[in-house]
Parts: sequence; structure tokens; C-alpha cells
Amino acid sequence: MLDVIAAPRTGLDLRHHYGHHQSPAIRAGGLIFCSGMLPVDPDTGERCHGTLTSEAHLIFGNLKLLLESAGSSLDRLVQVHALIYDSIEYDVLNRVYRQYVASGPPARTVWTAQIEAGFKIQLDVVAAAWGLADACYTLSHCSGGACPRHTRHARSVGVDDRAGRKLSVRVRPDRDRSHVGRADARHDGD
Repeated sequence: MLDVIAAPRTGLDLRHHYGHHQSPAIRAGGLIFCSGMLPVDPDTGERCHGTLTSEAHLIFGNLKLLLESAGSSLDRLVQVHALIYDSIEYDVLNRVYRQYVASGPPARTVWTAQIEAGFKIQLDVVAAAWGLADACYTLSHCSGGACPRHTRHARSVGVDDRAGRKLSVRVRPDRDRSHVGRADARHDGD
């Protein structure tokens, strides 16, 4: 199933402003695929030319808005494709990149290319979406005997799926007491 993710702010809808035949992002198979992001004002769509540093900061800010509206975040990036106008700027890109992708960096490829409208950088990313998998968890290991955490009754917990909806999740230990929780979920009101 594919879900088109609408632009969280009108300026990020490049199809509307510049006639690009693309969606801002697509959710499929637990991943968010973002179209190539250019440095544009998120409210007006105005192109914001500058240094690679200033353009990259604006793009990461826009990606943050888009990913959060899609139920993800910059912390959940799994792949980044970066186009920069000149390989001499590779170290500049890395300095900015580390500010937004500080730990556990995703897979990344950097190319030098002539970018649309004279921009110095363009990024497209893939991020993991928040969902039921985040509600599932591994129960603590116990060394036999009775453990209050491992009852035969299911527990219900409310989990925010990061898209503003609440999930009702029933978590129960496996019958073989392997200490791995399983979960069933539904959106509240379903």
C-alpha cells in the first residue's frame, strides 16, 4: 500500500510551485521516501540560494518538517542521497550533516552534479516510519520462577504513533515464555 504524504507547509509542495511531477513523500512498507529536497522557504516556496552551508541547513529543516508530518524523524533516517555542486564542498557538507545526523549515521551516497536552478545541494532521503513495530518490545529476561512482569493476562497500553493518532496495543508474552512480547494494535475509534 502506498500513501502520498502531503507537504506540511505550502512552500514544500514543489509540484504546486514549480510544476515538478512528484509527491513530497511516499509511505510504503514501513518507510518514508522523500523526493529530492531543495532549499526553499517552507511557507512561500521561494528559492533560497546561498552557500552550501546555508542551503543544507534549510534543507534539513524542511526534511524535519516533512518527516515529522509523515510520522518519522531525522533520527530514523536509513538512507541519504546527496547531490552537491562541487566535490570541493564535501567537507562542508559533512560538517552540516553531522549536526543533523549525529549518531548512527544512515547509509549515504554523495554525488557531484549540476543541480536545478543553480542550487548547491539537493537531498533525498528514506526514513523508517513510526508504527506498530515501535509498540512491540522485548520483555526483560528473568532467571526462572514467578515474575510479576510475565503474567498470562494481556496488558493494554496507549502508544502515540507519531502521526497524532493513538494506538491501542495489547502486549502479551509468548506462550513459551521466551520473553518476547507480541502486540495486536488498532487505531482508537476503529
